[in-house]
Amino acid sequence: MHRGLVALLGLTLFLALGAGVVALFGLPMRALPATVGSWVGAVDDLATDPKRSEIFGSGGPRVVPFQILYPASGPGDPARYVPDAQPLVTALASRQGSMARLALMQLGGLAAPWFKNSPPVQGEPFPVILYLPGVTGYMQMGSFQTTALVGQGYVVVTLNQPGVVAALLLPGGSTIEGLSRDQAYRLIAPSYEPSGTPLPAPFATALAPQTSIVPYFAADIGPVLDRLSMINTDPAHPLHGLLDLTRVGVMGMSLGAINAAQACATEARIDACLMMDAPVPLTVATTGLRQQALWISRPAADQRAERAASGGWPEAEIAAQARSIDQAVSHSDHAELLLVHGFFHVDFTDLPAIQPVFAWAGQSGPLGIAQAHLRINDLTAAFFAKALGKAGQ
Repeated sequence: MHRGLVALLGLTLFLALGAGVVALFGLPMRALPATVGSWVGAVDDLATDPKRSEIFGSGGPRVVPFQILYPASGPGDPARYVPDAQPLVTALASRQGSMARLALMQLGGLAAPWFKNSPPVQGEPFPVILYLPGVTGYMQMGSFQTTALVGQGYVVVTLNQPGVVAALLLPGGSTIEGLSRDQAYRLIAPSYEPSGTPLPAPFATALAPQTSIVPYFAADIGPVLDRLSMINTDPAHPLHGLLDLTRVGVMGMSLGAINAAQACATEARIDACLMMDAPVPLTVATTGLRQQALWISRPAADQRAERAASGGWPEAEIAAQARSIDQAVSHSDHAELLLVHGFFHVDFTDLPAIQPVFAWAGQSGPLGIAQAHLRINDLTAAFFAKALGKAGQ
């Protein structure tokens, strides 16, 4: 009896200490693996659009930070995966509760699968692909996919879009928090399911005459491409002459996919469009795209399985996604729809790979995150190889 009591007390103390450590430092996370057989370099920059006001900040010109990932000839300085993670984690915790805080507290300490100050591979310029993040996400959320593309011979530019991402730290130290999921739905859904309901104030005035926020976010692509053109012609920049801006792709998941489709309809410099797990703006669905386009989506049965496991995905959203993608593919010149099985929405991001608790909580699909990422990367590489080619081709 005495030994049993001592063992029980010891176990209780161990669990209490463990809970205290988790509360203080968060749940363990794991870094993404480095790209096999290649080096990835990274350089940060930003684009400023003096023609548009920032509706999420002080009202100054719209500023969009971005990161350029490029094929490197060797390693450089170690980098962190999300160096400005604290505002992001704070914003997510305020909206999604203490579990989100515990799950992501160690995000800022993770090593990145890229290096700073790495010498770029010299030779023929690389086709350029822009990655757009999902709502309440973060710029690096698709790094499993973007770094794999760099390993295939592309330069990938990931946008840190104010209002889209959960929060970001601007140069100068100011923080911009993004839309909550409820706000996002009210501002985004009218793009693919017009309701006639006015946009909530103050967005109705700031976005007029648009009836959704999607055109505002999609318009970030133009200034970023302008800035990339300046970089490409700057002899002092390490990527001088290495960006093939005659071959440009754009991709995104969730809201990033909606914004990507809208940008492809309005930005003439885009040649290939990849959209993942999202509906299509009505203006695109009814007119189609001229570019090579691929929509990757999921069967309704998998969306309903996700709803049963972790919520979300009402029938109206499932129907709107399927209907709008079918319309867009039928009206486009060179478009295709591919369904992937065994995925949940979060499997299109890094999160289940860097924080296993998301899978344990039923938020990751039955295929498993390793197989899901391999599948997406295979489809992505095949699409852009066909639509853009590679350096020197």
